[in-house]
Amino acid sequence: MKMNIKGVKLGATPPFGLLYKLPFFIDSSLAKQSKIIVNGGEYELSFKLSPASLIKLDANTIKGNFSMAKK
Repeated sequence: MKMNIKGVKLGATPPFGLLYKLPFFIDSSLAKQSKIIVNGGEYELSFKLSPASLIKLDANTIKGNFSMAKK
């Protein structure tokens, strides 16, 4: 199913789920980093910020263990 999200190119990831009424998930390992790089809603745009700042933007952030360590 294809959804059009206003202001975001097809296939690009919106930077903040809250703005689009989408759930926001963050892996616990990312939440421990001092800075992370997130997609800016376009293919060529990313930005760096602290996970705490990102989590603070959405009170309904879902934190969990969604990844596995590479062996």
